[in-house]
Amino acid sequence: MKRFFDRIEHFPISFFSVVMGLAGFSIATERMEIILSRPLGSDIAAFFALDTFIVLSACYGIKLFLFPGRVRAEFDHPVRLHFFPSFSISLLLLAIAFMGISTTVSTIFWSIGTPLHLIFTFAVISIWIRNTNFHPEHLNPSWFIPVVGNILVPVAGVHILPGSYLWFFFSIGILFWLMLVTLLLNRTIFFKAMPEKLVPTFFIMIAPPSVGVISYILLTDSTDPFAYTLYFFALFLALLFFVNAPMFTKVRFALSWWAYSFPLAALTVSSAMLFIRTEEDYFRSLALILFAILAIVVGVLLARTAVCVRRRGICTEED
Repeated sequence: MKRFFDRIEHFPISFFSVVMGLAGFSIATERMEIILSRPLGSDIAAFFALDTFIVLSACYGIKLFLFPGRVRAEFDHPVRLHFFPSFSISLLLLAIAFMGISTTVSTIFWSIGTPLHLIFTFAVISIWIRNTNFHPEHLNPSWFIPVVGNILVPVAGVHILPGSYLWFFFSIGILFWLMLVTLLLNRTIFFKAMPEKLVPTFFIMIAPPSVGVISYILLTDSTDPFAYTLYFFALFLALLFFVNAPMFTKVRFALSWWAYSFPLAALTVSSAMLFIRTEEDYFRSLALILFAILAIVVGVLLARTAVCVRRRGICTEED
């Protein structure tokens, strides 16, 4: 029992990135079912993501109750702070994953996740403004996490609220994404290299424009040049990172590896959505290729995470 509580004490908030990856995979699977006109188990994937969310929420809830000082230390950490919105993003992704399973369940997840994520957004940006202890080296792609959540809100929200309200969230996400891209490039080019553990988080950069395509099309009901601009920028980033694959493959496994999953899922879904809207075959081909890569990545991540948990490589004291 003591060993259990020792691990709970060091249970990281970044664990919710696992839910983001699994929920993203279930959504991508559902899109593939539409393209291929055959069942691929998207419902099973959605429930697996939900079960994982429940288990992780219970573990972090115990940590919050028994070790509030540890939670506060994570919230005060210049890097871990930005993973707290992954909890509300998990709810939003589950809302999207369950849209085809139960509109009631989807609406409940969305109704909880949306205001909670807005609170996290205000909290994180307020800390950016007030905190005088941030340094350029603290900036990393995990700072995009609050942004991605705001762009996600309209995806399930279009079935719940009028689009005029949802532009509020889309605007926050897109405009802060542009600002953070500029800051991150400055940090990457002119300051020391990113710590090895955070290198996989570069993939998070793919997520905002990929999710932006989906939200924008749903809000405008069109595939205009702006939608294509967002999509092809996301595709360029994905190709850029694949070209630089050796930079990622040499990184030792950590929870940060889950940063590969959700962005790839978002790009897969946006590719599928463009194919469904335009019926252009190259979008279908891209969606199928990306989904195959995503399935392999998620499988590897699940296996490596299970091994790491068993060997106590996660939930230990970190710097």
